[in-house]
Amino acid sequence: MGKLKHFFSFVIFFLLIFNSLNKLNAQEITGKFSIGAIVGGVYSYRNLEGSMDYLIEVRNEAESPAYGFIGGLNIAYQLSDKWSLESGIEYATRGYKSKGQGIDAEGNVLLSYKARNTYRFTDIPILASYSLGSRHVKPFISAGFVANIFLKEMRNEDLIKPSGEHDINNRRISSEKNALGLEGMLAIGITFPVNEKLYSKIRMHYAHDLFKTTKTPVTERLYHYGLQIGVFYWL
Repeated sequence: MGKLKHFFSFVIFFLLIFNSLNKLNAQEITGKFSIGAIVGGVYSYRNLEGSMDYLIEVRNEAESPAYGFIGGLNIAYQLSDKWSLESGIEYATRGYKSKGQGIDAEGNVLLSYKARNTYRFTDIPILASYSLGSRHVKPFISAGFVANIFLKEMRNEDLIKPSGEHDINNRRISSEKNALGLEGMLAIGITFPVNEKLYSKIRMHYAHDLFKTTKTPVTERLYHYGLQIGVFYWL
């Protein structure tokens, strides 16, 4: 239910932007190549797979989705009035949160904790887009793949003692994550002109790991929803 709530929030936000931008004046596009910067946020989590059902159940009870970031430089090529290709290099963070308690043999709480595991990646997207309109504000759909180069895993941890004292630390941890990964991505969005040389792009996406991403008995496949905003310059 939580996934649907965030997805529909993105859709409503998208429709409001589309309605307001549709009043802009049309601009004729004459270029083929464009380069731009994109930035956005993601809502990420993971699916667990493996034969250790008890461990999967424990993790599902303790862990929850977390927000992340994406930003980078992309280049697009206009194949025709309807079709375009886009690629680039992006920095991205994804992961999940967790919380729980440590108890002794008698059931006394020794401490409780809140933590956040963040994976950092260099992403290389390869997307094909199809424009659904011919007006100045153009809806589009995109599909493609994103290569993920794993950089490191960070863990931010807040240990709360029975006295109420907090012990907060943020550290890099040894990770079993594969060095390379591959996601499938679907997106919807709009493009609209800023002036004769600039245009903006807003898109919502969903991406999911196509392969297992960790070398552990219980493996992960990350997925994320996101909203990206970019400004591109016609070359």
